[in-house]
Amino acid sequence: MSEKANRSQSGDGKYTIGPYTMDISAVDAMIGNKGDVETLTAAKTLLKSDMNRIYVLNNAAAFAVNLPAISNADAGLWAEFWIQTTVTSVGSTIVAQTGDLLEGFLFLSKATDYVVNMAYFAADESNDLTITQNGTTTGGLIGSKVRVQANNNGYWTVSGIVLGSSTLATPFS
Repeated sequence: MSEKANRSQSGDGKYTIGPYTMDISAVDAMIGNKGDVETLTAAKTLLKSDMNRIYVLNNAAAFAVNLPAISNADAGLWAEFWIQTTVTSVGSTIVAQTGDLLEGFLFLSKATDYVVNMAYFAADESNDLTITQNGTTTGGLIGSKVRVQANNNGYWTVSGIVLGSSTLATPFS
């Protein structure tokens, strides 16, 4: 089940998205003034028509977001996933369809010290279809952000900064 995020523009040049308020110029820069924002509190299977949007993940319980099947003709489609509520269970997942491999990387950092505790994890580009954030070692703390974008190979290019704790581990599988 999903619901549109509370999004409004005030007369003072600010957008309010859920509990956050930002300058309009910052929001326009992030979404190119073309995207949309939707809050997810439960599992969702995305269609191609659901792409080019920011998804705010707002549930501590684990749930899956399934990406649509893509081909090289879909290059440029994208989605961003922002963690608004720290994951406290087994792990929330972003899942590509069989054959739509994940490429790219995520930076993981302990939320307590970005510089000293930064780690880099790359998808192996051979069989990774899932990004799992468990609220600790593989990320999922408030402020984590993952972007996926369809590329010319018909795969998903992944980028982002994910916040975790304890001994950091790859979120890719």
